Amino acid sequence: VMYLWATQDRATARRFGEELRDAVPEPGGDLMTYAEELILEGEQRGRREGEQRGRIEGQVRTIERLVQAGVQWPLESATGIDREALSALKRQLEAPDTDAEPT
Repeated sequence: VMYLWATQDRATARRFGEELRDAVPEPGGDLMTYAEELILEGEQRGRREGEQRGRIEGQVRTIERLVQAGVQWPLESATGIDREALSALKRQLEAPDTDAEPT
């Protein structure tokens, strides 16, 4: 099960999780199955990744608005992000969604 979660794309892993949920008629209770633990772990990981992506999008949007408003570089003192780091954040947002741990 861990191999599948670690090696498959997000859509495949999600479908696998859905199949597991369908196969377990009454999940939860006092005894959580290993599959349920993995599903929960995957959901939490997805939530963390989504939150991180939201933070990055917010940083990029804020910096772009500052620049559009006429604030000149260097913005590092206000944002902690230089031009190179901004470019790296943009590339990270443009990258395809993978199951790799965030950097």
